[in-house]
Amino acid sequence: MQGGSRNAAAGPGQAQGFGGAKRQVGNTGYGFMDETGNVLESLTEAFVALDPEWRYIYVNAHAEKILRMPRAVLLGKSLWDSFPDISGSSFDMKCRRAMVERVSIRMEMFHKTIGVWLEINVFPLQCGGLGFAFHDISTRKRVDAIIEGQRQALELSVGGAPLENILNVIVRAVEAQSGHEALGAILLLDQDGGYLKYGAAPSLPAGYRKALESNAVGPGAGCCGMTARTGKITIANDIANDPRFSVWRNVALEHDIKSCWSTPIFSTGGKILGTFAIYYKKNRNPVPGDLEIVGYLTRTVAIIIEQKKQMLQRERAEYALKQADRRKDEFLAILAHELRNPLAPIGNAIHIMRSSAATPEMKAEARDMIERQTHQMARLVDDLMDVSRITRGKIALRKQRIRLDDAVGNAIETVRPLIEKSRHELQIHFAPEPLYVHADPTRIVQIFSNVLNNAAKYTTPGGQIWLSVEQIGGQAVIRIKDNGIGIPANKIGSIFDMFSQVENALDRAHGGLGIGLTLVKNMVAMHEGRIEARSDGEGKGSEFTIYLPLAKEDVNNLEEAEDNYDVSPAPGTRRHRILVVDDNEAAAKTIGWMLEMYDHDVRLAHNGPTAIEIAKSYLPDVVLLDIGLPGMNGYEICQAMKAMPEFKDAVFIAQTGWGQKEHRQRSHEAGFKYHLVKPVDAILLQNILTDMPEDV
Repeated sequence: MQGGSRNAAAGPGQAQGFGGAKRQVGNTGYGFMDETGNVLESLTEAFVALDPEWRYIYVNAHAEKILRMPRAVLLGKSLWDSFPDISGSSFDMKCRRAMVERVSIRMEMFHKTIGVWLEINVFPLQCGGLGFAFHDISTRKRVDAIIEGQRQALELSVGGAPLENILNVIVRAVEAQSGHEALGAILLLDQDGGYLKYGAAPSLPAGYRKALESNAVGPGAGCCGMTARTGKITIANDIANDPRFSVWRNVALEHDIKSCWSTPIFSTGGKILGTFAIYYKKNRNPVPGDLEIVGYLTRTVAIIIEQKKQMLQRERAEYALKQADRRKDEFLAILAHELRNPLAPIGNAIHIMRSSAATPEMKAEARDMIERQTHQMARLVDDLMDVSRITRGKIALRKQRIRLDDAVGNAIETVRPLIEKSRHELQIHFAPEPLYVHADPTRIVQIFSNVLNNAAKYTTPGGQIWLSVEQIGGQAVIRIKDNGIGIPANKIGSIFDMFSQVENALDRAHGGLGIGLTLVKNMVAMHEGRIEARSDGEGKGSEFTIYLPLAKEDVNNLEEAEDNYDVSPAPGTRRHRILVVDDNEAAAKTIGWMLEMYDHDVRLAHNGPTAIEIAKSYLPDVVLLDIGLPGMNGYEICQAMKAMPEFKDAVFIAQTGWGQKEHRQRSHEAGFKYHLVKPVDAILLQNILTDMPEDV
């Protein structure tokens, strides 16, 4: 539009002065320089005057600086020729009203051409035109934007709002103070530092936002990629010709993005968390104020991100504690249930053995039942000890080169009674050629038998179990599949967790502590393998796949197995004088009876001082000694007695509930020759006594 089309009627009057005073501007011509020029020129505020034709008739020196144009260029030109971008704007409408209605108007505006915020007073002049008194308020607007952006962001953060919503508020604060010329984006660096991920970009085109979801760090990846790599501000005022945009150039230009600069976001510890980028749809360099507001707000972003991370960590920790507490309660309920299970038949068997009405066959079966149930209780305790040692890294494998078919076969034999009792059909498929793995024979059988045991337990009687062994590349792959109760989708992720149960713990009919698969997962990992579980859902069966590296060469055992004594009955018996020391009177008495059944002479003691006093007169050649005694423990008793001449040749046997490697080592150092874990196997103990040298 040309100035001539914007005429407004001129009328006599007075121009509103500055600071409330009124100044006469004259009745003839537009002689501002003649009558008021010296005053206007000395103002600290910028001032321009327009005639009724919207042409500049006066520009003071301060206005030249703000408008970045010399008065010689402006004078005589129309407002619309000098700054065509204001045509049709809110500023345009308010100026028309001031011209027509002859009123004063105060306003704030972002001048896009010069890129600053202005506070402007527009008022009519006696000549029929308008006067404009204005000053740069960009600094104030930046401070306001920083304060408001921080306030809103922190309020949202305290209220638990999603991170993207909070970051959007900060980005919009920057965009608003730029008059919405700038388009902001916050990108977050991934944990490995290789990629930037989308954080917030509320005003960028949808296609460009989608592209920001994965932005590699490094050369060619634009300003953000370089900033994330170097930790320095990166500026590109001409994306079309900037080599740093070799990867992103086409995407940027397709969305009319022509310039960009990026500022790093640092944590309080100096680590790069991401980048804060500003984009423009024209070629543009930042001015100091642009970088200043982004710099301030990156600190707010860093605080918010760190708060969110801490909050997330707390929430995860709280959730983990709740889950652990729930599993602990379930585990204790299961443990009580599982320990009571063998106690009931043991109690019944004892009642049968006491009854005069019981037949010899019934009493024999009762004895066998007690033995089986005792072994079951010992196995539960062993499982607990195993998982404790593994999770604390206290277990050592005794690896050797073993044939996988043999290990799987041993596991099948272990579980076969349950499979046959449940009338399951077991289908087995071995690889055509023997496969060898470098593994601990005992632990590898334990892995397979645990998974097979689960398949048998959780499959309805008369079900099917499939087991296959094959080679895939350099790995042995063992699959155990069933058509049992299956695993719900929400349980697959936690099936290997400690005390995890597929169904309600108290409704279970088959027993188990919920630690078998935890043991399996850890032991497979110790063999440098992995295990995976899958299921199509409840009632659709389960499949466990175990991957183990194949043995590359024949290797010897790394270490001899601990205490691998023969547990078959010894052919003969040698009589010993044995002192049994145990604070549990029932345990001491029953083991004493067992030893007397093998024709040994036995004395009992229940604490250290008593044991030493009895030993001085009794002179035992074997001392069966508990470790966990009150007052003087078993280590101290052994060391004290070994120091006495009369016991220098006596054999000390530890019997204890502590079976870890460190306990065995400590008992050896204290002077024990053997270390047996409770409950002590009677045949194993008798074989040790029988194998002792004749001079003992």
